[in-house]
Amino acid sequence: MPRKMTDSTVVYELYARKSQEPDDRQALSIPAQTRECASKFPEIAPSQVTEESFSAKAPGRPLFDEMIDRIERGEIQGILAWHPDRLSRNSVDAGRIIYLLDTGKLKDLKFCSYTFENTPEGKWMLSMVMSQAKYQVDKLSIDVQRGNRQKYEGGGITWRAPQGYLNNKATLQIEPDPERFDLVRRMWDMLLSGAYTVPQIQRIANTEWNYRTRRLAKVGDRPLALSILYRLFRDPLYCALNVRPDGTVYECSHLPMVTSEEFWKVQKLLGKRGRPKPKNGLASPYTDRLIHCGECGCSFTVERKDKRLKSGKVLHFTHYRCTKKRGPCSQGYMPEKSLEDQFFTKIGPISMGTSCWRWVSTFLIARASEESTQAKQIVTHQQRSVETAEKELATLKLMFRKGFIDEHEFIDQRAELLCDLSQGRTPSKSPNPRWLGPALSALSFGHRCAYWYTHGDAYDKKMIVTTLGGSDLSILDRILNFQPVGPFSIMAKHAEYATWSAFAEDIRTYFQEETHQGLFPELQPLPSDIDQMAA
Repeated sequence: MPRKMTDSTVVYELYARKSQEPDDRQALSIPAQTRECASKFPEIAPSQVTEESFSAKAPGRPLFDEMIDRIERGEIQGILAWHPDRLSRNSVDAGRIIYLLDTGKLKDLKFCSYTFENTPEGKWMLSMVMSQAKYQVDKLSIDVQRGNRQKYEGGGITWRAPQGYLNNKATLQIEPDPERFDLVRRMWDMLLSGAYTVPQIQRIANTEWNYRTRRLAKVGDRPLALSILYRLFRDPLYCALNVRPDGTVYECSHLPMVTSEEFWKVQKLLGKRGRPKPKNGLASPYTDRLIHCGECGCSFTVERKDKRLKSGKVLHFTHYRCTKKRGPCSQGYMPEKSLEDQFFTKIGPISMGTSCWRWVSTFLIARASEESTQAKQIVTHQQRSVETAEKELATLKLMFRKGFIDEHEFIDQRAELLCDLSQGRTPSKSPNPRWLGPALSALSFGHRCAYWYTHGDAYDKKMIVTTLGGSDLSILDRILNFQPVGPFSIMAKHAEYATWSAFAEDIRTYFQEETHQGLFPELQPLPSDIDQMAA
């Protein structure tokens, strides 16, 4: 008569999990789950207790994966848990558990709030319970998103009000903070004037106005941090706009603190480092040590002069010259028009037509999809190779213990299998090509740079020049030394390529190197009429 398996022949591990997601807040705490399991099954002494604070909505829980690995190695054969949804709330992990039950590596599951039997009917019911947990997660996510959209369409927000506003719990809207609204508006006025930097505004608000953030349950009532102030000036809620991560814009119903024009003016003023433009009217895109003298190495500075004619007309002249701080220098003045003409001569070839830009971008996206598919196939092949090698190694050990092979043959074959395992476990290429994002960002910047260099303001011009050619530029005998760097040196020669696919392949090859990862600044889209003409 076959012997029936008992709890004493199964090694159990206790698994307790808790996350802070809204749909998981009603679950017992981790210590409570452990106590419930110990009270429910006093006859079972788990070999290990695994406690994890991690969401089970998607695969990738580190401690859970380690427990699954122990089951596959045969170290444990059973799991104790408070409820099946503690083990899985996604289809991948649920499938892994059912598969381990099918293969016999996982022999038993015990739950405090659910009875499981390792039978076809029991596994079917378990899969239904886990599917129900996944359905609850998916449905709650959709319900929350729908509720948020309804709130946004009604002009409200779903998070804490920014500085200068308060959350009204009765109307579920935000309203001006009577204590701080006017002070925050004064901060905007100071930055809009161009006479103050963000750190100066922070110092004045904290020391002279004694500004303190509003008091909350555990935080607040503190001086204004510089990071909060930068975030404040970047927040479109102050002009009554709710910009979502996917680009959707909702109009808010609360009282705006600044107009849309003032908000976008501040974004121009802040630039890259949050420094407003000088107020003296000599703002130039080519100052701040951007261009050096090719003879003495000193920086170039800008000068503007006015000449009044007898007719009353006033002529304005702008030129650049070496500061000559290191001694005598023979370099003369460089008219601004001559300088910008030379810049445009270098920048113009980089900008490609709309049709070319769209074709190359589509080509790169298709290439990335092919690489992703190939990488996934390689990973699958490696996993199969590892599984085969592990099975052969287990068979080899069994044959050696049974005396079917001698020690020398066992050592030689084991070395070969261990070598196969090492090669199969070598990290393979990522299934998501990391070069695609930077490549598309560079192409978009190059496509728009020539237009916005001509039609943009001083900040746009400086950003374009520094992005395309770096910050080490020089002038010698009124000749600008400016060469596109990085991927833009390839784009500057795109017209010389016989085919667009060859150009696209060179861009892809450039960004495949690890050292070239990173995104580029984003320029505004081209006007629709210009975009259509370029196409």
